[in-house]
Amino acid sequence: MKILEYDEIEWQQALELNLVGFDWYLTPDLVEKILKADKRVPEGYAIYATEGKTVLGQVGILVDTVQTISGMEKLGYLWTIVTKPGSTNKGIATRLIEEAHSRLISQNVRYSFLGTQKSLVAYNLFKKLGYSDLIDHNMGLKSCSNVPPNSAEHKSTGIRLLREIRTSFDDETIMNMFSKYATGLLGFVHRPQNFLSIRKAWGWMPVNLICVFQKENESVGYLLGTKEDNSIKIRELICVNPLDLSACILAVEKELRPRYIIFDFTSRECVISKLANVGFRFIRPTYATYMIKDLTRERSIEEIRNSFSVKNDKFQMSIIDYY
Repeated sequence: MKILEYDEIEWQQALELNLVGFDWYLTPDLVEKILKADKRVPEGYAIYATEGKTVLGQVGILVDTVQTISGMEKLGYLWTIVTKPGSTNKGIATRLIEEAHSRLISQNVRYSFLGTQKSLVAYNLFKKLGYSDLIDHNMGLKSCSNVPPNSAEHKSTGIRLLREIRTSFDDETIMNMFSKYATGLLGFVHRPQNFLSIRKAWGWMPVNLICVFQKENESVGYLLGTKEDNSIKIRELICVNPLDLSACILAVEKELRPRYIIFDFTSRECVISKLANVGFRFIRPTYATYMIKDLTRERSIEEIRNSFSVKNDKFQMSIIDYY
């Protein structure tokens, strides 16, 4: 078994692997687009296990930075971990992940991070390789009451929603609000200034709804989501002041008038409590989870959670941070 990079294999095999694994149409043009937009991805894009000319498995690697109580740490994000059907249980994923770890250690990366489903066979493999659950992925659902937009209740919130559907993100406006919100938080708070353009370049997380919330003509928050039929799926909802969150949800409900609002979240408890106040019901936990490993083997999972202040409600991660 040899480990090669994207430009050393037949691109059609990489495409087929990502189609069967993730229903992701990974063309050479998309790889080029990602590499151009996201400088955290290595030049080789991803690593592949091969026998002869046959591609058997893939692991993507991305090096990011996260904030801990002791300062910034490098974090390696493993993504698109997939083995070719018919080639499972042959140690292919293990070999690729170990190679990824070796490459991360050579760059002085402390943490390796990935997202998975507890219902998958791979979940037990990750545990065997030293990964532990850091935080769960959860979901919230709200059945909307559709209060008329001109009602007294609507006017009392003080929040106005500006809706725009467009082909490019207004990075500066949104990133400025995120930076204000993330001050003092830990975790995934060091986004590149062109972060939203980067996420768009990857192409797998559709966003056709962008809302900016204003209060007294000042931008106080934003929503990135997907509007389909009578439902809105929130990918990220950020309020500079979390106290405005309930009013922002009411603004979405009253001005866009969806029948349902769905929220994918790994949010802090203070955010979840605000959502509960406006009628969200939560699925907690779901099967989805985010796992982490200290490649230096110096910290236990409890020590890692403490370093991110998970229990103290300081850990910030949105679904849009997921690769």
